[in-house]
Amino acid sequence: MPDPIIRTAVPEDFAALSAHLDLVFAEAPSEEGQAEFRQWLEFDRTFLADDGGMIVGSAATNTYRQVVPGGATIPVGGLTIVAVRPTHRRSGLLRRLMRHHLEDVRDRHEAAGILYASESSIYGRFGFGAAVPSGEVTIGRAHGAFRREIPAPRGTYRLLELPDAGPVMRTVFAAATAATPGAIVPREQDWVARLTDHPGRREGATPWRVLVYDRDGEPRGYARYRQKDGWGDGGPEGKVMVRELHAVDGEAFAALWRFLLDIDLAVTIEAGSRPVPDPLRQLLADPRRLMEKSSDGVWVRLIDVAAALAARRYRVEGSLVIEVRDDFFEAGGRYRLSGGPDGAVCERTDAAADVSFGVEHLGSVYFGAGSVTRLAWLGLVGGDAAAIRRCDDMFSWPISPANTLHF
Repeated sequence: MPDPIIRTAVPEDFAALSAHLDLVFAEAPSEEGQAEFRQWLEFDRTFLADDGGMIVGSAATNTYRQVVPGGATIPVGGLTIVAVRPTHRRSGLLRRLMRHHLEDVRDRHEAAGILYASESSIYGRFGFGAAVPSGEVTIGRAHGAFRREIPAPRGTYRLLELPDAGPVMRTVFAAATAATPGAIVPREQDWVARLTDHPGRREGATPWRVLVYDRDGEPRGYARYRQKDGWGDGGPEGKVMVRELHAVDGEAFAALWRFLLDIDLAVTIEAGSRPVPDPLRQLLADPRRLMEKSSDGVWVRLIDVAAALAARRYRVEGSLVIEVRDDFFEAGGRYRLSGGPDGAVCERTDAAADVSFGVEHLGSVYFGAGSVTRLAWLGLVGGDAAAIRRCDDMFSWPISPANTLHF
């Protein structure tokens, strides 16, 4: 039998694509969710493996920009809905889809591919490295008191319904994430999804509520959250579930958390898509009570290495020749990087390497997370001790990478 062909999707494929994804991911989205998903897809970047008219594999790319250390953004391709029909697993189809994705990213002059991994064992072999950790925190309301030296809020609060909150959320999000490495800039269709609240997804909780903190007549932060009631023999056992919280400064950050940690009838407060480590811990009088859990978050696969390395800033001035090993695609080679806090240049070179990375490990430190020294200690980065220290000093960054946009 001939191998399935890989082709670009057209809107008429949507019903068959949805059935394929339902089979692989064991999901049955609502009619509203289907409509949202349809407008969220970029059909000209959605690739289907077609076996005699049946969809047996899929991979789609969203067109994004992502913030790098120093505040610039780079064009990236956000890989999503990677799925192979159970009958066609272990046939090389995933490998073909991944190569198709990387070729598309390269041909559109994007610096990297990015993804959220459904399974963390899959994507390292294709050159992706976990680069932007994502955290979850849980704390009991009874343990949410702040340290005594944290000043009281100087501004005011207001609560908005989600449909009315778009302008404030857009303004604050842009300001709060402008310097956050790893933050993905939403497309318009991402904002549509973010400002939509399907009743079928609430699981017994309230609609989304948007808490806004204003100071000096301007919005300085917001939090989007739900509440879920609960009652036990001893009284209320409610829960507050925070989906995102953005603040332009530490004062607004503290003010939002003061409010959320003191909502009546709540016993537990949970928040996802948090930076790792979470700065909330520094505010608490009893920080041990904050339970933190982290996962791998956004993975990055550098494709145009020279463009990606030249776009970001570096904590200290330095120069290195970096050798990149790439067994799957075409990012391999040697690159001379000279950079610092004010800018960088990077180009291919034939000079001897100072340090040597697999492309996945270079991706893992690209946004400033991780440690080059630790990777070298584990035998995953090569080079002499002085070059490793210089590389670590350059790539580290004072702002932790974080992202709240899922795709």
